[in-house]
Amino acid sequence: MLSVGGGRSAVCRAVIATSIVWLLIDVVILFYYLDPSILTRGQRRIDPEPLAAGPPENPHQKSYESHAQQVFPVDKETADQLRKLMNTQAFGPGYHGQGGTGVTVPEEQKSIKEKRFLENQFNVVASEMISVNRTLPDYRSEACRTAAGNEKTTVGLPTTSIIIVFHNEAWTTLLRTLHSVINRSPRHLLEEIIMIDDKSDRDYLVKPLDAYIKKFPIPVHLVHLEERSGLIRARLTGSGMAKGKILLFLDAHVEVTDGWLEPLVHRVADDRKRVVAPIIDVISDDTFEYVTASETTWGGFNWHLNFRWYAVPKRELNRRGSDRSMPIQ
Repeated sequence: MLSVGGGRSAVCRAVIATSIVWLLIDVVILFYYLDPSILTRGQRRIDPEPLAAGPPENPHQKSYESHAQQVFPVDKETADQLRKLMNTQAFGPGYHGQGGTGVTVPEEQKSIKEKRFLENQFNVVASEMISVNRTLPDYRSEACRTAAGNEKTTVGLPTTSIIIVFHNEAWTTLLRTLHSVINRSPRHLLEEIIMIDDKSDRDYLVKPLDAYIKKFPIPVHLVHLEERSGLIRARLTGSGMAKGKILLFLDAHVEVTDGWLEPLVHRVADDRKRVVAPIIDVISDDTFEYVTASETTWGGFNWHLNFRWYAVPKRELNRRGSDRSMPIQ
């Protein structure tokens, strides 16, 4: 018979042995999914052709059909798709939503708005009223702008690969994400944008999207996964093909503001072990108004592994003192 002490010792040894076994299993699984030879199976990669032109022209300057055929050298079927997709105010002069303001859908379109809300769980009709190239103010505080001006030059900093995973994303929000990132990021810091299509079943996310991204002035790679992989595996796919020294993951329905990228790159360049995140503002799912968030909140997980926003602890506020431009640890 084991004594009480001996029984506890045996239990501890069993727990430690079991933990080591599970740790080894986790390591094997991790290396399996990080193996580039495995990550590249079952994918169709579409790279842009070399281009000198900027983003797509304003389709309202010409007829939609001639615009699609001249700007996008595609077959007639794809040109027709593009003509229909770009026949919205989002590709027009941009009367709505400028400066981050919201829009109100006309009363006669309320029923369409409610029906199409189910497509992506946000107001698709409002998004189609706002330019994919809409303007946004510089929302940074005076302290942040001053700190940015005092930072060392961005020349020589490592380049960034931006990875965007999507599944059945709305046309206008996806393109607004791309235009926003390209328009407000220093070109020498952008290595590429990698788009991972996690087996969408909407036609406009195949040939029309393939054609559209070819006109951007930086490399935009599009991979159509042949099997539904989920967010994390899809991001690992993008990581496996990235050429940049820094990996930056974005959702497919975001907008970035002036000065968003440089501080993130600086933090990682100073210490490559850092994982950094910006202040995440809010875009209204109803009006698409841009709403700024507080710099005294941070994201975290509770014990149920649910993501929540929490107030920054007092110890961190004290460490930062009166300088609200300092990063939150």
